[in-house]
Amino acid sequence: MTEFANYMSRDGMPSGYSSRGGQVLNPYNRGETPSGSSSGSGVAVAAGLCSCSVGTETVGSIVSPSAANGIVGIKPTLGLAGRSGIIPISSTLDTPGPMARCVRDAAILLGVLADADPHDPAAHGYAGRVNTDYTKFLVQHGLKGVKIGVVKLGAEDGEENDAFGSLLKAMSGAGAKLIEGLKIDNDIEARKPIMKYEFKACMNHYLSTLHTSTPVKTLREIILFNQINAETALKYGQSLLTDCEYQTTGRMTEPEYLRALIKRDETIKHLNEVFEESGADVLLCDSFAKAAPFTGFPSMTVPIGQRKDGLPIGSNWIAKKFDEGVLLAVGYAVEQLLGLELRPNI
Repeated sequence: MTEFANYMSRDGMPSGYSSRGGQVLNPYNRGETPSGSSSGSGVAVAAGLCSCSVGTETVGSIVSPSAANGIVGIKPTLGLAGRSGIIPISSTLDTPGPMARCVRDAAILLGVLADADPHDPAAHGYAGRVNTDYTKFLVQHGLKGVKIGVVKLGAEDGEENDAFGSLLKAMSGAGAKLIEGLKIDNDIEARKPIMKYEFKACMNHYLSTLHTSTPVKTLREIILFNQINAETALKYGQSLLTDCEYQTTGRMTEPEYLRALIKRDETIKHLNEVFEESGADVLLCDSFAKAAPFTGFPSMTVPIGQRKDGLPIGSNWIAKKFDEGVLLAVGYAVEQLLGLELRPNI
């Protein structure tokens, strides 16, 4: 895992780096990023060290490393999977989710993760909505009649655009109804103050729940520990940690933070309107849509191609809240339609 989910420093810490574990490598090309922050979780699955793993995401940390390593990644609806025990950044944004070689394995693991967590307030709103067997959504001809909203966010990579275009053509041929020209609000700079103002409170609470022998109990003590062990711990510094400690109150009452929450509510309303007005069952974006993790909507990536340099190309999907079954049905159908099996040459 990237140290502190890459919420430690602004000074060039690469995805997959930690002072304890070193640098995680992309198995398809060791000179390219494994992405993150669930870098190890993605690489372990891609390299065949395990069939599935658990990642955690604040803004892209499941779907991004999954796409970069040619595997399936699902960021569930916020509140579907409990978060007790996870080192936090933001109580408003964080969630665990499955990362796997195939959609079926991801569906099985999601059913395990989707369980009531009495210690997680975000889980209180999904009574009666949770499934324990997501494999029931994996059916043949799962694209027939499905309404897919197509969202172009301005992807500039030619090979990604080619793979995206080929996918649209293949799905249309398999009976999916494409709804072109949809737009979503993907400008989510408001995520930054949410993370900044929640991090200290969330981290201090998490540390307070640990065993009494744990040597640090607050974010400030983590910062001091790193300073004492700077030669090992601070290769890239800790500017984000110090910002959160010394530039926020920890009470989450700052006007900038409250405005960011209002912006998030507006974006949730906007996404709901896009689904309602278009009639789309699911959205397919031509590049990573930050709006999904920002709003708590479920999202998914499934491999759809491979670049000339061998790096995988992933697809980017968003569904309505608690519609993980739709994501899985479409993802499974795409997987069967393309017949793509990516394996790195290690």
